[in-house]
Amino acid sequence: ACAPYTTTTTTVAASPAEANCLAAVAKQTNTTGTTTKSVTPSEAGTSVMVNVPGATAPWICATDAAGNVTNVMFSGEG
Repeated sequence: ACAPYTTTTTTVAASPAEANCLAAVAKQTNTTGTTTKSVTPSEAGTSVMVNVPGATAPWICATDAAGNVTNVMFSGEG
């Protein structure tokens, strides 16, 4: 079902890691409207939880310290 409005994140202020992860998950899932659930930075890189419309669980995206995507995976079963 379509929501009557669209929720967006502050992509203008997004870190390169967050922006790259949103794009990578959107490409991997072939969807639009992905949003950030959480961002967890560390010395090694950043972990971004991404909400995907219609998905039963968030997707997880990992980046290196420079913000380059190193891994994209579904956090649920399947």
